[in-house]
Amino acid sequence: MMGKTLKYMALTVATLVLSACNFRPLDQLSNTHYLRVYLDEHILNLTEGFYRDDVIHPKYERPEILYATLADPQTGQIVADRYLRRQGDDERGHYYEGYIGCAPGTYNLMCWNFNTEATHIRNERQHYDSYAYTNEIAPNLRSQLAALMSKASSKVTPQSKIVYDPDHLFVSRGEKVNLPYSRQIDTIRNAQGEYFGSETIVQSWYMQIHIKNAQYLGSAKGLLTGMGGSRMMWENTLNTDDKVVLYFDMNQIDVKSRIFTEESILYATFNTFGKLPDEDSELYVNFDLSTTYGGVFSVQLNITDEFKKPNATEHQWIIIDKVITIPNPPKGSGGGFAPGVGDWNDINSEIVL
Repeated sequence: MMGKTLKYMALTVATLVLSACNFRPLDQLSNTHYLRVYLDEHILNLTEGFYRDDVIHPKYERPEILYATLADPQTGQIVADRYLRRQGDDERGHYYEGYIGCAPGTYNLMCWNFNTEATHIRNERQHYDSYAYTNEIAPNLRSQLAALMSKASSKVTPQSKIVYDPDHLFVSRGEKVNLPYSRQIDTIRNAQGEYFGSETIVQSWYMQIHIKNAQYLGSAKGLLTGMGGSRMMWENTLNTDDKVVLYFDMNQIDVKSRIFTEESILYATFNTFGKLPDEDSELYVNFDLSTTYGGVFSVQLNITDEFKKPNATEHQWIIIDKVITIPNPPKGSGGGFAPGVGDWNDINSEIVL
């Protein structure tokens, strides 16, 4: 009797468990939405629009993952998110795709890439307050600029916020996207009924200047004032209160031209969130010379008007048609190189462009 009772109870429990399960095909998932985002990879001075072909161009790397988010349009707070890992190509270009689940309603959509080394994001869980920025340079690099910052004429002071240049950050936005209830997977589209696109909020600029006696040059750093240090992601606007000095490496190449013969150029492709409006921009080229006389000197150039020229407005090129001459070693210093750093020699050039 006891055995029959136990068997009956077991069958009853099994029946209740099975009846509680609701199996359904994957194509009937409710409130699940397909999302596709294309990258705009036409980026001046990174993938196209180069000033010259005989210099080192920056390497472009596609993002590995896009982070897709849906937020409350009233508060900007993220309510759903998902990583878009799958990639593909078609006639429109390169895209990322995936699925995101969310309750029916109206949301703001924003996506961005994750593989940025220098660019960081703050307030990433809040659309309206999120912004991209870069960190200040390392203390050892800043200490190397101490002599420059101590000069009364220098625009780079001990109070200056000196930062690294940013990596490219691709951002996609969709305002008030309506997601109705659906028992099947549907597709999120923009206001035009199309897939979403994504553009970088960072600019790449090319800069060059001619030099003489480049054989005495060890290394060169660029310091560019009047730049914005962060950018709002949802509004895609520059933070005008975040004034920074941009720090970047410069390269050297030997060239010959009709204007400057048997000379070299210093050049760099640097990234920026943008130039602050109505701010003067002066280029500080900080030379570190490893010579027998241990010379280190700086050059200060005012290039504010360069940003107004067609080269800058149309191509994001800053071509400075001036020559920096590195001084010859003092007589009797020998022809070899010696370690160490001597006194700073200032070359202050106010260039009218």
